[in-house]
Amino acid sequence: MIIKEFRIAQPLTMEEFDFGNRYTIARSNLEEAGNRQAHGVDYVASKQFQGMDIFKSDNKENSSGLYTKKVYHLDKQPPVEDYWKTNAPKDSLEIHEQTWYSWPYIKTVASNPTYMKNRFYIHIDTIHLADRGDTENVHKLSGKQLEDREVVYIDIARAKLDKFDYKVAEDPSLVTIDKCDPPIGPLTGNWLGKLDAISTAYKLVKIKFDWDGEDLDTEYFFMACQERIFTLFNRRLYCWMNGEKK
Repeated sequence: MIIKEFRIAQPLTMEEFDFGNRYTIARSNLEEAGNRQAHGVDYVASKQFQGMDIFKSDNKENSSGLYTKKVYHLDKQPPVEDYWKTNAPKDSLEIHEQTWYSWPYIKTVASNPTYMKNRFYIHIDTIHLADRGDTENVHKLSGKQLEDREVVYIDIARAKLDKFDYKVAEDPSLVTIDKCDPPIGPLTGNWLGKLDAISTAYKLVKIKFDWDGEDLDTEYFFMACQERIFTLFNRRLYCWMNGEKK
């Protein structure tokens, strides 16, 4: 198992960050709606939950929120569907993703319950704080987990992207959030040290893949995928604060 803690700052208040999270999730789901079946994603559940101690928080208000579940069918995921169909057992091709959203906490668990069971999982525990990403051990780790944890800072304005991931309209170094008062951005230079309202997402990611000696390489591959997802999502979150252009 490998452990990383990603710290992603936004030039937003906590209230704005919460709004941006919800809006970006909703808009992303809407844009994908026409391709769900084609891309092999089933939206299984979306409902309120209450009274669950999944966040291990002293704040009882965070024991309720929104629960969602998706199932990804890898044999229908282009462009690698032929590879999966040919080389992988059918039961191994379903990834179940469950998320509990209870601001400022978010918990996501991805697993393959029908085949790999407890030999594979991705756990993501997120805590949002009104700080600049400088609070240590937010997740209260101890012992070996704290020793093994690697901290990674993601700068949404200066992150290096692959060419096919880059979009001008989703570049915080070029976009101003006009709907904020006063307007924010573009984010250039040492923006993190210049702006007053800063909030940070602390994402603790634990990945386990125990299968025929392929564990470490595969775990690092999945971790790199998570870093890409966090980077793109949070760049969109900032740039989409203006809403959709008419």
